[in-house]
Amino acid sequence: MESSETRATLTQAEFDAAVVEPDRFGYPTGERLFHNWMSGREVHMSGPEFALLNPSQKTLVLWRKIVRDAVFGGDGIFSLFHSNPDVHWDTALDLIDALDWPELQRRVKDALPLYRKWQEDVEASQEKLRLEIQAVMSEQMGQTNKVARDDVLQFGMILHSRGAIDMSDDTPEPDCPPQFKAWLTSQPVRDEAARRLPVWMRERQADLCIPSEG
Repeated sequence: MESSETRATLTQAEFDAAVVEPDRFGYPTGERLFHNWMSGREVHMSGPEFALLNPSQKTLVLWRKIVRDAVFGGDGIFSLFHSNPDVHWDTALDLIDALDWPELQRRVKDALPLYRKWQEDVEASQEKLRLEIQAVMSEQMGQTNKVARDDVLQFGMILHSRGAIDMSDDTPEPDCPPQFKAWLTSQPVRDEAARRLPVWMRERQADLCIPSEG
């Protein structure tokens, strides 16, 4: 990394333009408020770049990810946490709450039980596979040691290549309420975002950019 500074240096006019500028999907996401070394980077919420951000910046990153997931055809919530499994839900909910958008908060929290159910299904599927691998290794290879969770993929692929087990992924996809995605991508919500987000960013200008006299 060229710098640990994550805020862009902007004049007042540049900041004012950045907070209202929509992304290519029509949502204000504050893309130009981040330092140029972060420009165009995918900031993973469990990665080192995310740890460098202040709370206001983290909220913007989460908002941007939710929007882009939904627009690209993802669910807007579950796929984010599927690809970032180390992100704790409580942390994410705190960041969403920071946007002070009651309807968004309510809809995200309504989706939470469904995500947790999906997460439980994934864990149950992984445990079933681990036990199957352990049974096959014991029966065919005389291996009686317990298979650790971290070794499931390695041993599973070996046994799959020998035709001993089936490694096809039958884990159910997260069942996101379709009304959440429909709501988030609707024109009224885009309009509401265009009203709310710039105000939110202006109130946190010191967190989001370094002032320039240029």
